[in-house]
Amino acid sequence: MIIFLLTIFIISIVLLIPTILLQTNGANNGMLSSNITAGAFGARSNEILVKFTSYCITVFIASALLLSIHFIRLDKEFVEEDIPTAEMTTEAETVTEEEAKALPITEQ
Repeated sequence: MIIFLLTIFIISIVLLIPTILLQTNGANNGMLSSNITAGAFGARSNEILVKFTSYCITVFIASALLLSIHFIRLDKEFVEEDIPTAEMTTEAETVTEEEAKALPITEQ
């Protein structure tokens, strides 16, 4: 599942970069001017690029959120494994009274 999400995430990034650079704003200040894109891709290419960009952004955000949820859960599992339980500490520290009297007290 994680490989699938990472693949979708990377593909959406790779597709977003050229689609954003090919778009033009109202002042025709894009990477390519509107005359070139209209000639190469047709007159309605900007509308198609806007729709495609919105789909790519939706996939990008959804995959980023799902990846973050996965890694947060993974981090919580890792932290919970490292915390010693009360049973582990009490068994290690349990000393009978006879053993305590037999142990020499040394100060460091």
